[in-house]
Amino acid sequence: MHDKEETKRFYDNWAIKQLEDSDREATLKWKAVNMANLIFRQLKNERINYICEISGAEGIVINTLGSLVKAKNKRNYELSEEFCKIGEHLYSDIEFINAEFGKDSDKNGESSSIYDMIILSDITEHVIDDSSFLAEVAKSCKYVVLKMPIERCLISHNLAFLVLGRKVPLDRQFGYKHHNGHLRGYTIKSALNTVSESFDVLDYKVSDVTYFYPSKRASLVKMLFGERMTTYVFGGALFVLAEAK
Repeated sequence: MHDKEETKRFYDNWAIKQLEDSDREATLKWKAVNMANLIFRQLKNERINYICEISGAEGIVINTLGSLVKAKNKRNYELSEEFCKIGEHLYSDIEFINAEFGKDSDKNGESSSIYDMIILSDITEHVIDDSSFLAEVAKSCKYVVLKMPIERCLISHNLAFLVLGRKVPLDRQFGYKHHNGHLRGYTIKSALNTVSESFDVLDYKVSDVTYFYPSKRASLVKMLFGERMTTYVFGGALFVLAEAK
């Protein structure tokens, strides 16, 4: 985004678009459950009391995850005023802050809150510098749990379009004109490497595209070669649990 007004317009429009999706709540809860499974697998003896989500919309993910891990305090930074209003109505126990993460810093520029865990659900692909962003997040939490899209795959590669004799559609090219506003795409390896710059990865799970975009081709590849190969070919999602360095 180029300025504050443009950013506000983008997120308000994004909220309207997202709220029209009838499958949205189920998808967000699916993300939260996958994140929780990593936490239970690696941190089952650790208490997660204070959690924060960055750009958590109306709070479905943080509410679901927070309930599963029994967090006592939940905070959501969300730039869409519409999402904040809806969330405050739905979840009275979540603190909604209609501002960018980190804008509640103290006079010395230090974060006024240190969280047990920060949730980043499909966020890093939207920020200009994902490495710097994660470095800042690492200063404010002990753990981070992420869901990252795996979109650098065989069928989305320029070579695939070249073989088909077609140009890559403008809305499928990463950047400001991407249909979902994704500034970059990740492979499994590049996503893990990016997180590892500021965090020690404790665990991760790959989910192939058949979970949310089922197709006969993808299902056949999965049956023959497994989930990871299906993700390399068709894309998918990566869930990561990591500890700040």
